[in-house]
Amino acid sequence: MHHPARLFGLLLVCSFFNFTAQAQDTIHMMSYNLLHYYSSPDDSATRNGYFRTILKATHPDLLATMEIIDDNTSLNFLTQVLKTVDVHYDRAPYINGYDTNNSFYFNSTKFSCTKTEVVKTTLRDINHYYLITKTGTDTLHIFVVHLKASSGAANDAQRKSESDSIRKVTNKFASNCNYLVCGDFNFYGETEGAYQNLKDTALGHGYFIDPITMTGSWNNSAYSIHHTQSPRVRSFGGGVNGGLDDRFDLILYSPAIKNGSNGIQYVSNSTISYGNDGNHYNDSINQQPNTAVTPAIANALHYAADHLPVMAKFYFQHPVVLEGIAAINQTTIPIYPNPVQSEIAIDFSKFKRVQSIKIYNLLNQCVYSQATFTPNWLLKIDVSNLIAGAYFIQLQADQKMHTANFIKQ
Repeated sequence: MHHPARLFGLLLVCSFFNFTAQAQDTIHMMSYNLLHYYSSPDDSATRNGYFRTILKATHPDLLATMEIIDDNTSLNFLTQVLKTVDVHYDRAPYINGYDTNNSFYFNSTKFSCTKTEVVKTTLRDINHYYLITKTGTDTLHIFVVHLKASSGAANDAQRKSESDSIRKVTNKFASNCNYLVCGDFNFYGETEGAYQNLKDTALGHGYFIDPITMTGSWNNSAYSIHHTQSPRVRSFGGGVNGGLDDRFDLILYSPAIKNGSNGIQYVSNSTISYGNDGNHYNDSINQQPNTAVTPAIANALHYAADHLPVMAKFYFQHPVVLEGIAAINQTTIPIYPNPVQSEIAIDFSKFKRVQSIKIYNLLNQCVYSQATFTPNWLLKIDVSNLIAGAYFIQLQADQKMHTANFIKQ
């Protein structure tokens, strides 16, 4: 026979567990230069299998692609590659421009694309996609670029001009706007004019943040873990060879996404050059051993394109859905910062008497408990030893159970 009090506590935990799961989603984003996709039907038939291997292993929620030849090949990548991985993939409207173009794909159970615009440059178009979550609360502006290639002052200057076109748009956004830019930037190092231009805070609040700090020239063995071109040492299929030695592919984001101030936050240290274990400088990605991926995936990355995909993760906070007993007693507990890295502060000032506080992980395991309190309405808890993830708080105060959730980075 179940004890009524214990049963009540179990129901409360279970209903709040549901509440926590609905409060956040971790979104995986990928940016991938597909290398002239595709020059011929034979090329598509050959490389689609490699792309399927890569996408099955990564399953991104958002995917930006470069070097798409035309609308038919953009659709082919959706139907012949992505939908074999997940039938829920969809694409944003394709816009044909000068030279090769970009395409954008997304998980339609999580996102919809409400609008697509073009930012014109003297070379290739920059595409501006308006993404909104299915909850209808989180709007994300995504710019997809393929900037001017090759080294030299003239090419550097052209890339800077293209970056000016982006800043003219983002500087008009509200200061708490969620936006990011991704693609093939063809940057050779930190001093590039376009790279500095995108990051320059003095030009307005529409600047971008690079989560990876790399000084000087990026063609450096010390930065080998971040290189994205080229995963092959011999020339074939029209691609660039020479081995991995350049970081051309990036995902940069807005200050609001860094701070998580408007529903979306970058997951710290989540940006990777997929398949790159840092041990293939000036080498092909499928030279064994590769400690980052299986031999089959390394081969797929080698033969599919002359870039590696770059990936990053983002937290999307959604409206809290309350059910059952938790909804009856739910009271917002002021906690900050959230997400947290080392210490979280809980404001008790709204309560007359606090009886106990407990913190649970998503396995319903209690990871912190306290039942005595000093006369201080601000409780600080060291959470530095907790693993990264979602947690929820149960606070017994004023003869009621109150709940809140937080993210440990």
